[in-house]
Amino acid sequence: MRLSHSAYCHSVLHLLSQSQHRVLSAWRLSHILASMILDRRTDELKSVADTMLKPEALLRFTKVLLSTMIREHLVEPVEGAGGLYQVTAPYAERLPLDEHELAMEANPYAALSHFSALVYWNATAAVPKQTFLTSPRAWAACGIRPIGLAAGEELGLALPYPQAPEHMMRFGYVWTSVKNEWYFGFEERGWLRVMTLERTLLDGLREPQLCGGMSEVLRVFRRSRSTINLSRLVEYANTFNIRLLRQRAGFVLTRLGLAHPELAKWKRQAQRGGSSRLLAGAPFSSTYDADWSLSINCPATALEEDT
Repeated sequence: MRLSHSAYCHSVLHLLSQSQHRVLSAWRLSHILASMILDRRTDELKSVADTMLKPEALLRFTKVLLSTMIREHLVEPVEGAGGLYQVTAPYAERLPLDEHELAMEANPYAALSHFSALVYWNATAAVPKQTFLTSPRAWAACGIRPIGLAAGEELGLALPYPQAPEHMMRFGYVWTSVKNEWYFGFEERGWLRVMTLERTLLDGLREPQLCGGMSEVLRVFRRSRSTINLSRLVEYANTFNIRLLRQRAGFVLTRLGLAHPELAKWKRQAQRGGSSRLLAGAPFSSTYDADWSLSINCPATALEEDT
């Protein structure tokens, strides 16, 4: 139990190396330390462990260890975010610093989304200059927990407060927040949370400017038509419960020759109006799809091209 500060530091680094982490947050360190102390607790040292496991004591211990790790050149602060540290220990030299890992530690409730999710799923050849993420607006009530959260929450450690820095190190970020009922359709893959392709395609119809533009969104729909989980996409569209989104998705799916029983219901619910446009924010066009009561106010040729 009574390990030296240096021994604790190197035990933490051993765990990080096993999971190939290059980034350490203060909140994650507190949870790691809680697990380590619990693992080492014995009947003889129970009182010592219980004292160390009190939230206030854990936070003090975390600060002490971070100071030790900085002094021993094992970590260094991440530029642009508070409480984040880049691991500089020898094992980390062979690992590239990952912009996604930085984002997950800065906001552990967020998911890779929009343009960045398209890249993750190999759905686009375009490369965005920034990383795009979405997080729940009321994060404390969303039921999402940081990936890899250890024993600290059970001991009373507060959940980490999310950050949304526009820049960290040499990387740029675009953060979007949604109401909690719209925070769905993601997967956890290792230490990364990412929106599914189907969710991302719907986000592209909602916010094409965050996905490379509507033409790119339509191209991705066409390239992915054989791999789209249509039932999942339909479920997600119904969960959003946005009539205009269903009209847009229905138009695109119909143009691609994709069929689902729910589309007939969507078509009956379609309404004509000034807002019923394929591309929100663009002027209304006389080019009109009567089946979906939708003004096709941007080029839809990407749905017909093998690009």
